[in-house]
This record gives sequence, C-alpha cells and structure tokens, in this order.
Amino acid sequence: MPTQPHLLTSKAAAILLGIAVALTLLLAPGILSASGPAQNGANAPEITDDDCNFLLDEDGDGEGDVRIDGWAYIHQQKPVTGTCTFRLNAPEVATLIIESELIGWQSDVNLKEEPGEPAEFKKHPGDNEIPDVEGAMSVTVKLWGNSPRSIRSRTMLDGYEHQVQIPEEFHLLEITAITKDGRRERLEQEGQSASDAYIQVHRKLLDSEDELPDWANTLAEEWLGNGYPQVADGIIAQALEINEDGGSGFNRWMWAAIATWVVILVVIVGGGAWLLLNNTVARA
Repeated sequence: MPTQPHLLTSKAAAILLGIAVALTLLLAPGILSASGPAQNGANAPEITDDDCNFLLDEDGDGEGDVRIDGWAYIHQQKPVTGTCTFRLNAPEVATLIIESELIGWQSDVNLKEEPGEPAEFKKHPGDNEIPDVEGAMSVTVKLWGNSPRSIRSRTMLDGYEHQVQIPEEFHLLEITAITKDGRRERLEQEGQSASDAYIQVHRKLLDSEDELPDWANTLAEEWLGNGYPQVADGIIAQALEINEDGGSGFNRWMWAAIATWVVILVVIVGGGAWLLLNNTVARA
C-alpha cells in the first residue's frame, strides 16, 4: 500500500525539527548577565518625569530621520541621535554621570536650577561627569554616536571560530546621579543593534508568519536566532514556494535543506581543520 502524502510530510517535518534542535544546542550562545538594582535611601537623588527619544540618522547630517521605537532593532554602525529630558531632585550634593555604549558618543547637557540660570556642559567618554549638583532642576541631554557592530565570534567544538550575526544589546544612554556615600538614582535607555541582513530577514519572518507552516517558521526562527540570517531566508523562500505549488515540492526542499546544512557544517569543520593543519605545518 503506498505511503500517504500527509504521513510523509509529517515524518519529514519531524526529521527537520530534530536536526534544528540538535544544531540549536550545538550553536546556542551563552546567557547574558543583568545589572543589579540602583541603591537608594534617605535624601537620595531622584529622577522623575523622564522623556527620551532616539532616532536613526540615515543620511548622516546630524539630524535624526527615523524614530527608534521600543525594542526595534537598530541598524549596526549607523549614526544615532537622541534627547532625554527629566527632573532631578538632589537633596544633597551629587555627581551626574553620563554614559553610553554608542561608538564615539558625545553629548550636550543642559541643567536649569529652580530658580537659577541654565548651565551648559559638553560630555564624552573621557569627560562624562558633572560634579557638585544639588537642588531641584530640569535636565536635558542631547546625545549622538554610532550604533555598535552586532557580529560576534562563535567557537565550534573543534576550536574553530567563525562570525555570526547576533543582535547586540547595549546602553543607548545611562544617566546616574550619585552622592559621595553611594546613594544613587539611574535612568537607562536600552537598544539592540543588528546587521542589515538580520533585520531584513526578521521583518520577512514577521510578514510571512501566517503563510508559513509551523515547521518552516520554527526552523527559520532557530537559524535566525543563532545568527545565520541567510539560512533562515532560504528556509522562508523555499517554504513559500512549496505553498505556491500546493506542497508538491516538499521532498525536493527537504533534501535541499539537508544538503545546505551539511555544506555549512563541512565548511565550518573543514575550515577549522585547514587552519589547524596550517598551524601544525608552520610550527614544524
């Protein structure tokens, strides 16, 4: 009795999911650690009424063009501008510290005491502190710099290293008001930079979610999450093609996908062996 098409599809999908899980365990990155809570107490500095906006400067003219919303990915190595306004109440003398993980960042800081005249400061990584801040005031911080590169190195089991495209979580802006005895208040704005290829495939995955079968969506997410957007893009394209021809191309896609994974692993392992051989010959 011939095998039913839907049974073949189920078995093949199970095989693909098993391969994806195994590769995910092999390629999974380490867990990121989180920072601890800010320290507060009586007469500690207080930051309220904060409002921060960041924009991508696409044409590099120093003016923001596209608003960065929430946890949307920021294109790596692109100019970013931002403004944060807030009210600071420092019952005791404190130091205001401006920090950012934008590359080459600079900032203009405006302090306006109530009552009092505004004071202007220019801050950068080599000079990021404003000492002797006391009282109630409004603060405006204007910041600009370049988003960090999101490509990382991954070490395989044989010691061979290669680059993967994993988003980089970073501090867009971190403002800390701290007293001499360590009481502090902090305002933080986070961002995630990613390569253009990663962002494009991430958007394609979201746009195609309703059209993709569960197995294709799972595989594409796993490969994208492990830093291989080109492989994820191929999975999405092949799955959409199968949908268009009514599923008749499933077996062809399955073997093409397995061949792609085998080629990738051969390149990775073979590259490591080649480097190891060259190092051995060089030392001989």
